[in-house]
Amino acid sequence: MICEKYKITKDDILRAIQEFNINGGENSKGYYLVYEDKLYPPKDICKKALKYKKANINELNSFTSSENMRNFLKKLGFEIINKECDYNCIQNLIKNFITQSFEEKNFSYKQYNKKYKNLDIRASFGKGAKAHITWIAFLGYEQKVQEGIYPVILFNWKSKILIVSYGVSATNPPQINWPNMNEANKIENVYQDDINILFDKYKTSYIEKVFHIDEDNIIKSIPEIIDSLNKVIEIYKNIFSNRDNKQIENSEIQTNNFPINQILYGPPGTGKTYKTIELALNIIANKDEKLQNFLGENNNDRKVLKKEFDEYRKKGQIEFITFHQSYSYEEFIEGIKAKTNENGEIEYKIEDGIFKELANKSNENNDKNFILIIDEINRGNISKIFGELITLIEDSKRLNNEEELKLKLPYSKNEFGLPNNLYIIGTMNTADRSIAPIDIALRRRFEFVEMMPEYDLL
Repeated sequence: MICEKYKITKDDILRAIQEFNINGGENSKGYYLVYEDKLYPPKDICKKALKYKKANINELNSFTSSENMRNFLKKLGFEIINKECDYNCIQNLIKNFITQSFEEKNFSYKQYNKKYKNLDIRASFGKGAKAHITWIAFLGYEQKVQEGIYPVILFNWKSKILIVSYGVSATNPPQINWPNMNEANKIENVYQDDINILFDKYKTSYIEKVFHIDEDNIIKSIPEIIDSLNKVIEIYKNIFSNRDNKQIENSEIQTNNFPINQILYGPPGTGKTYKTIELALNIIANKDEKLQNFLGENNNDRKVLKKEFDEYRKKGQIEFITFHQSYSYEEFIEGIKAKTNENGEIEYKIEDGIFKELANKSNENNDKNFILIIDEINRGNISKIFGELITLIEDSKRLNNEEELKLKLPYSKNEFGLPNNLYIIGTMNTADRSIAPIDIALRRRFEFVEMMPEYDLL
């Protein structure tokens, strides 16, 4: 095995991880290497380590991911997880979830697999203090924990009651419902006497099956838990597979379907900037009936759309900026700026940056959507510009969501959080740089939308 041949050490792998954090790299198709609660592509990490050992170029080019490579990394003490969960994997995942729920200060779920049966896995153990209800959800079809339906395992670890459930969002009512549910199986009806103690936040979800967990023999209940979960997932998938795309757009599902953070990337001339105009107007129209009607009549007229876009910029609902190498946190969030007063004296004042100003507007106007468009987002120093807000832009960390988070800003010392009605759209010209060097924390929080030339039109 090539890693053994060149005597790759744990220090070589750690150096490769550090390089990946700075410059990025190739994505993984099947497995992740877990280090400090972050996920890395094993093959790319090994290739970087082999370059340090000056491995033969032909060997590097033919280097492929393999079971031997993953076993080698495990021998060095690294954890390797499968990106897509199989039965053994979901068995271990549920066992680890229950075990972790009993642990007082362990809140991380990033080490868990990303998917099961092609659904995204999300988990929560609370923030700051352990939540009395921990959960692990399985999401797809544009449904979210904050607004939608989804299969979910709810666990009251104090009472040792675990429910496999037909989940219903508590933050915002879903626009589609589970079919043929018996109201007697709704959590608030089953636990009506103890609802505030047991499952207060999840009372509108429905029960598939209840389990009483034996802390000393967790594994005993897991096969039945998996059977119940698979049943809920099958019903979940059937709800959406029975609808074609048009039906989904125009039926009960009225969610906006726009990612809260997205980046349009592609070569020059593929219409990225124009697409941002179209996206911004459609996102705003989600809370603006007049604009909805306007777009219905003028959706294909570029000049008219650009004029309407400019009007919403004047109203302050859309901001358009371009990142460059000198762009700073102080311009984007807040900073101290020197100004000369009427007496000719220099004064230093804390001023809000363009993003913070827009966030404050969004907070004050919850009935409207606001858009920040960042052109050439990859030309700026992402970590330097976003600072601590790299955490806050994540949809689950937005205000009024399950994992709501506020941070103290360094200059003003004020607590700051981001609302759900502030959308970020970035553009990237891949002729300048590939996606790979983009900060890994940013890549995790944005949905990337490729825009390629339409060759049929050439």
